[in-house]
Amino acid sequence: MSSNVRVFAWRDVLVVCDDGRSVPKDYDELLAIALELAESHPAGIGLLSIIPESAVPPSDDVRAAMNSALERVSKSLRGAVWYIEGAGFQAAMVRAVLLGLRFLRASPYPRHTSGTLEEALTWLLPLLHGNAARLHDVNTAAGYIRERRAAAAAVASIAAR
Repeated sequence: MSSNVRVFAWRDVLVVCDDGRSVPKDYDELLAIALELAESHPAGIGLLSIIPESAVPPSDDVRAAMNSALERVSKSLRGAVWYIEGAGFQAAMVRAVLLGLRFLRASPYPRHTSGTLEEALTWLLPLLHGNAARLHDVNTAAGYIRERRAAAAAVASIAAR
């Protein structure tokens, strides 16, 4: 998988961080991870997609690969949330585009956009196995996700030298 997409799981949540510079092959690998996670969580999985502040719009080929991957795993998805990092005009524009896409395309699972990681998890976790009781996991999940992203950023920084 390219360094522009980071994928990992926290329990039954697939976490994808994509800055828009990915390639279609990245989504083949992401799909394999998602299907494996879905198999180990038959009650369903959640998708947390993190859009970094430095993100750019993905190419048409990448967008098609994303949609294909989502379609293939849709029966296992209980919800998908896009956490858009940053503030100001760019973040508002990304949220507006995602909101528009949400209304234009039907989906078998609920979708949401969020401006904070905790808000994203507060929305997503109750849709998963355990429902409202999962709200007590928000801080644990957020901490784990931040740690994984910080570790990946450190590795990328060292590799870039």
